[in-house]
Amino acid sequence: MLFDYNINNCGWNNFLDPDWHNITDYKIRYQKPKYINLNYRDELHNAVSALPDDNYAILYSGGIDSAIVMQTFYNCNKTFTPFVAEFWLNGKLLNEYELSFEKEDCSQCNATPVRIKLDVKQILTKELDRLCNIFPTWHPERICQMCILENIPKGYILVSGAGDPTIYIKNKKLYWSDRSYALHLKMYSEYLGLGKCIWGLGFTPELCPSLISNPFIKEWFKRINIDNDESASVYDKDEKMKIYKHYFPEVKIRKKIVACNITSIIKKELPEVMPKIESLPEAWGETCYIPIEDLIKFNTDKIYDSKFIP
Repeated sequence: MLFDYNINNCGWNNFLDPDWHNITDYKIRYQKPKYINLNYRDELHNAVSALPDDNYAILYSGGIDSAIVMQTFYNCNKTFTPFVAEFWLNGKLLNEYELSFEKEDCSQCNATPVRIKLDVKQILTKELDRLCNIFPTWHPERICQMCILENIPKGYILVSGAGDPTIYIKNKKLYWSDRSYALHLKMYSEYLGLGKCIWGLGFTPELCPSLISNPFIKEWFKRINIDNDESASVYDKDEKMKIYKHYFPEVKIRKKIVACNITSIIKKELPEVMPKIESLPEAWGETCYIPIEDLIKFNTDKIYDSKFIP
């Protein structure tokens, strides 16, 4: 399967020859950027502005990513509706913290949210086989997210807050890591006939240099112990919030949480579920590792293959 990060379009027309059921081969094509502006806010604004005028459904979670996406769509005068999922498990609202930002975020963007109530236990015990037969993905929250799309009427173009980078250390070198299992919303959107799900923070070539060359990320590069051959994720640390606070001061900073947290929630409340998820042979999918040096230079078109292992 070849996944195409197109130029300045937040992931429009991404898939080339997709196979939803059996991802044993995964490739990513990056195209040489048409221009480079090291202001991340400006580049994101340019990318969203270039999208056609239509009716967009923003998958708003209350997290910082989708809040930035909604703010950018509002700043670009796009027509959109935020769809907000409630994750309920045994009478408890798992994403209560994130949804505490909903009123302020939506009010600031003059948007009226539409709530979608999801029963996590029902999904993970009754719908797991059905969903993973369509597109196997590893994390319980991703599986639940697929059900959000089943509650959105046709006529919208879907927009996810996904698209942020994960940077890993492998053999004392830094790599951008792209896993195929994170494509679940894009895949399922096409499968349901809802069209192509846009990554609101889509990793387009124009956005790459402005992110990788960001002073906060450069400082993080200096601090990490590259001799420690363990994975390290930029967006698991404070750098993500520093970037957003700098470029989007109008959006309130918040903690990053995982509503369907495996250790504290799923294994505790639904212990019978995880062995089944972990046993899915295709659940982890394939991973493309792209050298950070390539992303900093970014001076040529190139295809990266999951068969390359650092």
